[in-house]
Amino acid sequence: MESNVELQQDEILALQSIFGDEVVESVEESICLTFPHIDSSPFIRIVLYFPAEYPSHEPPIAEISSPILDESVIASMGAKLHDMFVPGQVVGFEWLAWVQEEWDTVYSKKHGASECRELVQDDDRHTCMQSSGDNRNGKEASSRTVNGLSWDDIYHGDILVEKKSKFQAHVASISSVNQVEDIMDVLLQNTKVFNATHNIMAYRVESDRGNLHQDFDDDGESAAGKRLLHLLQVMDQHNLIVVVSRWFGGIKLGPSRFACINNAARIAIEEYTSSK
Repeated sequence: MESNVELQQDEILALQSIFGDEVVESVEESICLTFPHIDSSPFIRIVLYFPAEYPSHEPPIAEISSPILDESVIASMGAKLHDMFVPGQVVGFEWLAWVQEEWDTVYSKKHGASECRELVQDDDRHTCMQSSGDNRNGKEASSRTVNGLSWDDIYHGDILVEKKSKFQAHVASISSVNQVEDIMDVLLQNTKVFNATHNIMAYRVESDRGNLHQDFDDDGESAAGKRLLHLLQVMDQHNLIVVVSRWFGGIKLGPSRFACINNAARIAIEEYTSSK
C-alpha cells in the first residue's frame, strides 16, 4: 500500500499533467491552481496544503481567493469541498474540477461567458453532430458500421468554444484494444471530425486476464494525448476511450488549449458515465 507521501506526490504530478503549468504551481507540500490560468484577470485561485495524515485520515487544507467573490461565497465553497472528502481517497482532482465549474458558473453570470465553456449555438452543434458525409465516398457515416460499431454507439459532448477554436469530446465504452481503431474509423467517417485540426485520443481497457492496457495519440498536438490519459487515470476510468476533436479558429491559444481539451473531455466523460 502506498504511503500518504507517495499518494500526495503522485497526485501533484497527475494534476500538473492534467491542468498544465499555465494553471498549476507546486511548492513543497502544496499545490496552487489559478483558473482560467496564472496570468488571467479576473481569476480564482485555490491553494491546497497536504497535511501528513492526507489522504488516510485528513482532507487537504484549501485556501480560496478571488477579487470578484464575496467572503461568504468563498466560505461556502470551502465547506462544500470539506464535505466531499472521504478518508483514504485522494480528492484533489475532484475538488479542483468542482471549483473550476463553480468559477465558470459565477464568471458567466457576471460577464456573460467563461473561458473554454461557451457553447456554440444549437444549430451549429446539430450540424457538427449530424453531418455525416464520408470524405472518401460520400456515404452517410450514420449508415455505416465498423465491426458492429456505429456513430450512435459513441457519446458526443457539447462543443466548447474558446477564441473561435472549437472543442468536442467523443466517448465510448470498449472491451478490447482492437476496438480503439474501430471507434476512430467510425468517427473519421464524419466529415467534420475528419477535417478537425487534431483528434486527440486516449484509452484504458482491461483484458480478459485483468491486464490493463492504456495508450494515447497526440495527433499532432504535442503532449495533449498524455494529458488526456492522465485524466482517465485520475478519474479512474476503465474500458473507455475518449477523443477530443479540435477545430483551430485562427487565433493561437497557447497553453490554455490544454485546459480546453481536458475540460471538453472531462465534461463528456462525466455526462456519459452518469447516463449509463
